[in-house]
Amino acid sequence: MTTPKNGTKAVEATTPATVSMAPAERPVDDEPTRSTELTELAAVPALKPTQTAEEEITQAIQVLSNLATLKLKTQESKDQSVEVLRKIESLFKLEEPISPQDLEELKTGFKTLNKFALAVNQYYETKTKAEAAKQVLDAILGSFRSNSN
Repeated sequence: MTTPKNGTKAVEATTPATVSMAPAERPVDDEPTRSTELTELAAVPALKPTQTAEEEITQAIQVLSNLATLKLKTQESKDQSVEVLRKIESLFKLEEPISPQDLEELKTGFKTLNKFALAVNQYYETKTKAEAAKQVLDAILGSFRSNSN
């Protein structure tokens, strides 16, 4: 028996029925069993509970899906945003005149530029996460890639 910081004694052995229970099915007062089970799982790092692997795969797919959506969003507003950026450059050149119509186009363009800049920012943030997600899928599906070539 071991004594954790809270002063209660943790049981070293668990019953097979308790180990096979899903976390949601375990009683709340089952803390000693959980700590022993977590220690046992940590001792075997190659084995992951199926639910965790499924969640990891689902999350990886979701992140990659978000990246695809953001890429499309940036592509759709890129051309309009480049034009707005050109007009912004003309604001800094005193010799280039600006008409009231140009000003209205700029005001409308700022909204597009804002959406574009936010989408680009989100794309790069998501891209970092997507690289990790791709590694998860590569680790699981890597053998299929090499066999299909």
